[in-house]
Amino acid sequence: MTGMRRGEISALRWANINLIEGSVRVTEAVEETKGQRRIKDVKTAHGRRQITLPPVAIEYLKRHKIAEAEKRFRFGLGSDDNAYVFTTA
Repeated sequence: MTGMRRGEISALRWANINLIEGSVRVTEAVEETKGQRRIKDVKTAHGRRQITLPPVAIEYLKRHKIAEAEKRFRFGLGSDDNAYVFTTA
């Protein structure tokens, strides 16, 4: 829906999403080399961009944010805007 690359979505943090404006700022990506992963800045200035989200994505992210917040509180982690949007925990 957004045209974002898989690595950009994997590195997405809540601080980069504005659910009121319906936008996401792309600033980082996950890079995997030789079996290791790291977070890196996007490659070019053009890659650093703001994307307008469609209404269906905004609604999904609102529900997902609530579910992730509930999960964080269950683990005793509290709120953190710097947390990743998509986790496996």
